[in-house]
Amino acid sequence: MNPVDEKAIEEFLKEGRQVQKVPDHVPATAHEVIAYLAGCGIQARYHPGDQRAYLCGNKRVSEQWLIALANRHRLTQGLPPIALRS
Repeated sequence: MNPVDEKAIEEFLKEGRQVQKVPDHVPATAHEVIAYLAGCGIQARYHPGDQRAYLCGNKRVSEQWLIALANRHRLTQGLPPIALRS
């Protein structure tokens, strides 16, 4: 390990901070992702027509974009990330 990284980790732990394992993904459907975002005050809806089949904030976005947005919110809430159910 790089000595600079080693020192940073040592100081981090000395300050009483903890390293936590990121939980496994939670499987979810696109509908569940939209419902979760609605609970966060973000309106998104299915709008077919091209590869970016969703509308979010008057912008056409992809399913992957919605999941990334949801996962940013989940990270701040300490929740496990979402992965699309296959």
